[in-house]
Amino acid sequence: MNTFVEGKRFEGSMLFAHKGCSGPVILTTSLYWKKGKLAIDFLPNKKIENLLKGNRKISSALPFAKRFTQEFLKSINVEDKAISSLNEEEKSKLKMLKYYEFAPAGNFGYTKAEVTKGGISTEEINHDSFESLKQKDLYFLGECLNITGELGGFNFQIAFSSAVTCARNINKS
Repeated sequence: MNTFVEGKRFEGSMLFAHKGCSGPVILTTSLYWKKGKLAIDFLPNKKIENLLKGNRKISSALPFAKRFTQEFLKSINVEDKAISSLNEEEKSKLKMLKYYEFAPAGNFGYTKAEVTKGGISTEEINHDSFESLKQKDLYFLGECLNITGELGGFNFQIAFSSAVTCARNINKS
């Protein structure tokens, strides 16, 4: 899948869960999403026109699980029928699979977050020791800093690296 939000494009796997969407592409997208719309390309690297040829039923032509296809067709009021019998309006609706725009109702909040935004500004710490510039012998590291990375271990990396740097500095004292 590809997602589009705030002028950015992300590619990755997506999961439809019983209470919303998840998966790597959604988690990365959520770093940039503000209340409002986002869009999904359900057919990255494919041309919808190539799929809308022939006499197969729509559900057989689209490379999705049957239940997803049925729910999608229901949501756009298109019957699962032979592609050759589709009118232009129905074909146009199916083209939404290339850019399906919607406004999520929200997110699951702090209790389900993989990472959180915010924290102590990096401008308020010494980058060589992670000591507060405002209070001597007070150190901030890891995810309490205002540093958020995309999925892929970056948050673990800053947590471990800042801890090592901080520990080395404290041991010098």
